Amino acid sequence: DSMRTLVSNGHILGAFPKSLTEKGTLENASLDQAQLDLELSRDDLSNIADVRAFAYPFGGYNPDVTPKAVEGAAFTTGFTLKQGLVKVGDSPYELNRITVTPSLNIHDFMRMVQIGK
Repeated sequence: DSMRTLVSNGHILGAFPKSLTEKGTLENASLDQAQLDLELSRDDLSNIADVRAFAYPFGGYNPDVTPKAVEGAAFTTGFTLKQGLVKVGDSPYELNRITVTPSLNIHDFMRMVQIGK
């Protein structure tokens, strides 16, 4: 119920692997194994929301395989732990992030968004 409440309040749910959760397991999985695991994860959340975002566990992924599995599992985005801005032309399955902490003030946040650091 709490996840449904979050979704009804405008939050977007993202998925994580169903069983390939130990560090190193997703990036070492075959394309078929990874895609099946991601599909099962998305299906588990489908009764709560239309989940289209995926986060790589521990930021780990195999750039030759994992983004294809994310796309094949019907996600529209995949988030890495790489720091930086997302630019036109970047793969939607290898998106960078900007880390936001509770101590971050609005001025530093604006600088980060403008220059990506």
